[in-house]
Amino acid sequence: MKILDWIKSNNKIVSGVTIGGTFSIYFLLIAFNLISQERYAASAVFFVASALMISFIFLLFYNPKKREISSLAKKIKRDMKRKDGSLQTVFSTKNRLLVTYIEEALNEHGIKCFVFDEQANAMLSFIDGMEMRILIYKDDYEKSLDIVNEIIEQEQKGL
Repeated sequence: MKILDWIKSNNKIVSGVTIGGTFSIYFLLIAFNLISQERYAASAVFFVASALMISFIFLLFYNPKKREISSLAKKIKRDMKRKDGSLQTVFSTKNRLLVTYIEEALNEHGIKCFVFDEQANAMLSFIDGMEMRILIYKDDYEKSLDIVNEIIEQEQKGL
C-alpha cells in the first residue's frame, strides 16, 4: 500500500500517528547518530524535527469542538435536573424516520430540540419499551406540540 493512499484513508488519526511516529523515531535516530559523530549543530536540527513530528501527533488528537459539545451536554444535563422541568418530552416513538422528520420540522421552526435514546434504540430495538424521545425547552412546548400533532395527523392520513 502506498503511503499517500494510506494518508487518504478514512482513519486519518491512525495513519497520522503511524507516519508521524515513524518520522519522529527516524529523526531521533539520525540525531543520535550525528551526536556520536560529534556534529552537534546538525543533530539539533533533527531533534527539532522530531519534536515537530511529535507535536503533529498531538495536534491530531486536539478537537476544538469537543469543548463546545461537552459544554452543551453539561447544559442539557443541568437543565434536566432542574425542578422547574426546563426540558420536557414532546414526543417518543421507536420509528427513527418519524423522529428525524419531527426533529427537522422543529429545527425549521427555530425550536431547539434534543433526541434522546437514539443509540439505545438502534442497539436494543428488540426491547418494547426502548423508544427515542424528543425533548424541548419548556418555553417552546406549546408551539412544538402543535407541530408534532400536525405531523402525526399527516402521517395517519398517509400524506
